Parts: sequence; C-alpha cells; structure tokens
Amino acid sequence: MKIISRIAIIGLLQAGIIVALILTFSSSPMAAQEGDSPPNAQPPQVALTVGEETSGAVFAGEFRGNGPFTVVGEAIIINEGPGDQSLRFTEDFRTNRGQRLAVFLRSQSGAVIDLGDLGDIIGGQEFEIPAFTNLSEFNQVQVFDEIAGIDFGTAVLAPV
Repeated sequence: MKIISRIAIIGLLQAGIIVALILTFSSSPMAAQEGDSPPNAQPPQVALTVGEETSGAVFAGEFRGNGPFTVVGEAIIINEGPGDQSLRFTEDFRTNRGQRLAVFLRSQSGAVIDLGDLGDIIGGQEFEIPAFTNLSEFNQVQVFDEIAGIDFGTAVLAPV
C-alpha cells in the first residue's frame, strides 16, 4: 500500500511540474507574439488615433526608423497649461522589440531628457514632459534601446 501511495504522489508531482512548465512557457517573453507588451511594461496611457482632435497640440512629427529598425507613427506635444506638457504617440505607432526601449527628447546641441521606458511597441501612449521644458530647443523624440545603445528611430518636431 505504501508503494502505491508513493507512486500516486510522484505522479501528482510530475503532473504539477508539467502544468507549471506549460504556464511558465506560455507567459514567457520568448513565447510573446508581435504586439504583446514586453515584460514589466507599463500599459499605454492614451489611445490617440490618427486624425483625432488634439486640442493644445503645439509640436508634431512623423517617426522615421534608423537603419534596419522600424519606427512609425506620429509624436505630438500637447500643451495643457503653463508648465503642463505631454508627449503622445498616435495609435498607429509601432516599432521593433528591443532589450529596454526608452523615449528621449533631444536637442540639436545633444542635450537629452529621459521621458521613461516605452510602454508598448504598438499603439498610442503618453509621456509626461518635465515642467517648463523649452520645446523649441528639444525638438526631437527618440526611441532608444538603453541596453544595446541603439537608436531605433526619431521624430523631428515642428510647430503645429
């Protein structure tokens, strides 16, 4: 009777391990499909569609990929009041996967403002811009892989 109990326990343990492996693999980054969020990604905050009213838009620009990387969509700076500005990516935004993609505002002089990690590789999202940032100087939005040190693409902003 003891042998049958041990065999039953071992069988249950093996079944549990198999189920755990299946669940782990199905939610692993390697099993992710295009359009899935990268691990630990923040959900997009805004769903902005192309052509949607953007009251308060002060600057905008189309993304261009760099080399083999694809970055498409539009970057729009919204002025919501004195010192209250945000950067929005349109709903048609998309790019390639990277190791750790971040969004930067860049100036012609090489100064950089880190706006944080990219929330998702597809879709509209929003980033807070530090209060009173001079957007005439910081006129480029860059998607950059911080680990690989690779520029995925840039949008040059122009007044709207």
